[in-house]
Amino acid sequence: ASPASAPAASARVHRVVRPARSPTRPPARVAPRRRPAASSSSRSDPDGAVAEEGPVVVAVVTTASCPHCRRAKAAIAAAGIAFEEIDASAPDGVVLDAARKLSGMRTVPQVFVGGVCYGGADEVDAGIADGDFPAAVASAGARASEEGGGGA
Repeated sequence: ASPASAPAASARVHRVVRPARSPTRPPARVAPRRRPAASSSSRSDPDGAVAEEGPVVVAVVTTASCPHCRRAKAAIAAAGIAFEEIDASAPDGVVLDAARKLSGMRTVPQVFVGGVCYGGADEVDAGIADGDFPAAVASAGARASEEGGGGA
């Protein structure tokens, strides 16, 4: 991808999605959420306020202590691709179990593009280097726009 076609640097801001922890509520079914899709998401002003500017098609399932998760998130952010982080650190393991069922992967990070598992940190690094990852994000965004919404 050429630098001229790269999204604005402010597209690097992302939201962290943490599961609700209520002992009286059964765990919610966890799957990549369908959202309006494109390659930009939320943007932040200097005060840290986040404003929704566009849809997100990339979701990254992570744990707090994972160095590979940090590497994948940094690579995606450096590529200017907005994403949602889904924290799977909960002790009950509900999020991580659901992500494993969706992806077939036993490790984190698990990077989903348009609801489909792209891979982990190594696959993201390689995909960014060869242009496949940004192309997959653009394709998922286009598909979701044609369908009237959908995404990560």
